[in-house]
Amino acid sequence: MEKCGTNKERELVERPFKFIIDAEDIVKAVLNPSNMEISLKKIEGPLKLQGTAAYGVSHEMDHLLGSHFFEAKALWEFKYRFEQ
Repeated sequence: MEKCGTNKERELVERPFKFIIDAEDIVKAVLNPSNMEISLKKIEGPLKLQGTAAYGVSHEMDHLLGSHFFEAKALWEFKYRFEQ
């Protein structure tokens, strides 16, 4: 389930568990809230991501590409079944 931008409701979206991404310039940023510092380091790709990281990158790539390669399903499209 994800909610994005100005959408008023969450939608069910299928995202990849594994994602490989490459770019000319990849910067790793690590935020340290205790000393209010962000460390930046240029790293080489391709990056092989799994799980939550893969899901997040897939979501953000959709924004960068200006397209959506998925079919989202709204909650009202589901069948509801009450169990006793």
